[in-house]
Amino acid sequence: MKKILLISIISVLLINGCTTVNETIYLQDIKISGPVNHPPLHITQGQKRKSVTISPRFSFNSINSLSGKLEGHTQVNDRGFYQVDTSFIDNKTWEYKESNANRYDFKGENLKWNIPDGSFGFDIDFAISDKVALFGGLNYVVQNQRDLLGGCAGLGYFGEQENYSTRFDMGVTWQNMYYDASTVIVTSIYDDNILRNSYVTFYRDRDKSSSINFFGSFTYNTAFDDFPLNFYLNASYFSQTLFDFEPGETNTEYYPFGYKREVVDARGEAKAAFISISPGIYQNIGNMGRVIFGIKMMKETQLENSSESFLILPVVQFDLSL
Repeated sequence: MKKILLISIISVLLINGCTTVNETIYLQDIKISGPVNHPPLHITQGQKRKSVTISPRFSFNSINSLSGKLEGHTQVNDRGFYQVDTSFIDNKTWEYKESNANRYDFKGENLKWNIPDGSFGFDIDFAISDKVALFGGLNYVVQNQRDLLGGCAGLGYFGEQENYSTRFDMGVTWQNMYYDASTVIVTSIYDDNILRNSYVTFYRDRDKSSSINFFGSFTYNTAFDDFPLNFYLNASYFSQTLFDFEPGETNTEYYPFGYKREVVDARGEAKAAFISISPGIYQNIGNMGRVIFGIKMMKETQLENSSESFLILPVVQFDLSL
């Protein structure tokens, strides 16, 4: 009898009803770890067609953490917390439902970026003509016993006058970032546009992610052969994806046959963007290349309520000519 009744209910749903499942994703809190992947620096002096320059570099960070606010948090109660009500279903599992106390916009910080003390990288620059070069590179850090790799690739256009040189670079970067994210998904089930049930599912995802970002960079440097020191000035703009993930798989076995699933991702932009000004000096080492000392002064422009939006990175780089 029960089997006949169940078959009858399902048949009515399939013939006469339309079930829609709406899932809205909210980012509650996330901690990320990884370096700031800034564009490479290219000094132009005596660069000719088919010349190759290998540039190992070391950078050091003035701060080790940055926090801010990302859009896409749920509304909260009057104490600033996301409140849920609980109920016990069939004496087996707990079900969580949104509380009516969540009536206020979230005002706190839900992003923390842990930045390593320093990073190592290298860049290979190959002049395919007297004006154009191709370049690519890698960087590497170990943070909290995790290996994080990054890289870059692009195209440079350079020109050299009697006592100075200029170069414009554009390209892409990618960077491994480790994330520890707390997310909620609010699921609402409708039958013929009538809300039948709504519940909250909590997720915690921990993994690495990486994405491609674009940058542009301009470098001016003096090029005096008989001077012991020359100087340079670099300006760049670049962005960096902080994380890219989807919460864990949802269980669709709960829903009736013939449902339609709609997903709304309410999470905000997961990128930081920087304007960078870098002055420095360099010294030629015979025909081997040069050693470069500089300071990268970077202003973060995209994160809301950023705690440390101004970063200073001392950089040491060696250009080895082949």
